[in-house]
Amino acid sequence: DGIEDEFPDRRIGFYAYASYCRPPVKVTPNPRIVPAVAMITLCRMHGMDTPVCPEKSYEQWIIQEWGKILPEVYYRGYWFNLADPGLPFFMVRRIAREVPLGKTLNVAGWRTECLTNWAGNTPSLYVAFKLMWDHTADVDALMADFAEKFFGPAAVPMRRYIDVMDAALDEADHHSGSVWNLAQVYDAAVRGEALRALDEAARLVPEGSAYAKRVWMYRESFAFLEGFAALMEGRAVHDYAGAYAGLEQMVAVRERLSAEEPRLISEQVESYMNRFFARSIEDGYACTTGGNRLLVGLDQEWDFQIDPERVGEAIGWWRPNLVGGNWQRIRTCTETWSDQGLRYYKGLSWYRQEVAVPEVAAGQRVMLWCGGVDESARFWVNGKEIGTSPKGAFQPFAFDATDAVRPGERNSVAVCVDNSALNELGMGGITGPVMFYGAGR
Repeated sequence: DGIEDEFPDRRIGFYAYASYCRPPVKVTPNPRIVPAVAMITLCRMHGMDTPVCPEKSYEQWIIQEWGKILPEVYYRGYWFNLADPGLPFFMVRRIAREVPLGKTLNVAGWRTECLTNWAGNTPSLYVAFKLMWDHTADVDALMADFAEKFFGPAAVPMRRYIDVMDAALDEADHHSGSVWNLAQVYDAAVRGEALRALDEAARLVPEGSAYAKRVWMYRESFAFLEGFAALMEGRAVHDYAGAYAGLEQMVAVRERLSAEEPRLISEQVESYMNRFFARSIEDGYACTTGGNRLLVGLDQEWDFQIDPERVGEAIGWWRPNLVGGNWQRIRTCTETWSDQGLRYYKGLSWYRQEVAVPEVAAGQRVMLWCGGVDESARFWVNGKEIGTSPKGAFQPFAFDATDAVRPGERNSVAVCVDNSALNELGMGGITGPVMFYGAGR
């Protein structure tokens, strides 16, 4: 209102973001206010019309409701996987449906967030650009044209590779951000089929040609994924040597793709890898080598309770031999709690399990190590509190449990995690492996 006299034809844009996604019901905005709807706390793996995703009809409703009170609404979406360290993430099927749907919802335009992981998501944005100009374009024809011009004699197997990976993501019943579940989305069967297509493509392109370089780019991206799968599968079973080898493979691929001009993997990849995975794997490897030894790894599945009223400590959820209470089961290393029914829960949560610590632990310094939590955690062993995690979500830490542990017996481990701050990833609780190890000199 204050600028109407001087700038009658100007509009003011803003992000209808996070807790401000929903349109107002008590106030009627000035019609020259233009929202760009940014639903960062809804699933970012699937498009607006994906039937496998329960949140997408809600996303459509939000856009429709904004359109009822303002003449112009933009879509400020996420055409990448938040905090993704560079894994393959094709969105062809998603975008092929999402852009035309946006047209029917009267979306005025798209202001989507992307990363330059060209090795891992081309041609998703190519299809998006084409559809933005003509939402009725034939996507199969676009993809056939892209494959022929980009891959030449390898067009058929490379199109098959993209289709296999794209379908796996589009049909996956996983919905949170980041990448904890991508090793399950691209399981061994999917990766096997994808690798066969890549190998066939490599045999068809002339050595040293532009086509060969492009197939190489995709093969490197796939090697990055295979390293990630080894990392996730290794840490879930306390094979830290295997997980470390997977990390080394990821780092080597990242360096090769980063060295290209233009770089073929995002600059943010290194920081994402370090924040969410690398430090944990490096620390877990160090804690089980060089004079240290793994005594016993805790199972990645725990008994679990949320504690929204913050009464768990008072009523003794940390006590050993606790029975009853309707505890549920939750997996920690390979899946987010968002994908296990908790969505973006904020507050306290409790984890419990028993584990047999071997007699060989007697007479040595015993450490309880955790690969990461979101955001902070307190730990009890056999009813004795042994420590609170340092600041810094997703980072590894360890406590001296020597005085609390009972070698040769089953030991109770209880954890209370406080996850109260905003988290855009759909994460929370214990996010990494937990083990007892014997500390060397």
